[in-house]
Amino acid sequence: MTSPATTVTVLLAPVAQQLTEMGRAERRAQLIAWRIPSTHREKELHQLQRTNATHLKEIVSAHGWPTAGLVGDEAAVYAVRILLACQEPGFLFLCRDLMKPAVDSGELPEQHFAHVVDVCAVAMSVPQTYGTQVNPRTLRPYPIRDVKAAERLRADIGLVPLAEQTAAYLARGAGPDAAGWGRP
Repeated sequence: MTSPATTVTVLLAPVAQQLTEMGRAERRAQLIAWRIPSTHREKELHQLQRTNATHLKEIVSAHGWPTAGLVGDEAAVYAVRILLACQEPGFLFLCRDLMKPAVDSGELPEQHFAHVVDVCAVAMSVPQTYGTQVNPRTLRPYPIRDVKAAERLRADIGLVPLAEQTAAYLARGAGPDAAGWGRP
C-alpha cells in the first residue's frame, strides 16, 4: 500500500512528462520562429501554443493548477510558460485564481504568479501590477498601475527593478527572451 502523496505523484508523472514535452516543443518552435522569421513559422508557433493551451485546460480541469509538488519543478515552470502564451482571457483568469492559494501556501513562486497577474491585466487593457509585461513594439512595460508600488512588490519577490528590466529588453532587442521566455 502506498501513501496518498506517493499515489498522487505517481498518478501525475504522466502529466509532468506531458507538460515538459509541450513546454520544450513550444520553446523550440519559438526559437525557430525567431531565428528563421516567416509567416509559416509564426503560424506553426501559434498553432502549437493553441494546442498546448487546450492540453493545459484538460490538465487543469482534471487536477487543478499543476504545482511543483504535483508535477515537479520543470513541468510546473512549463505550465506557467504555456499559460502565459494563452490567448484566452477566461482561462487566464481561472488559472490566476487557482494559482493564488498555491502562492499563499508557498507551493508556487510569487514571481510566476506576478507574470500571470500582469498578463491578465494587459488582457483586460488595465494597468498591470508588477510591470512584468512588455510591449513587443516598444520593448517597454505596458502601463503600470503604481510604479512605486510595483518597484516594492518586485523587490519583495526577487524581480529586478523596472529600469533594469527595460534596459535589458532594449539591449537584447526583439527575440525569444524579449518575447517572454526570459520570464518563469
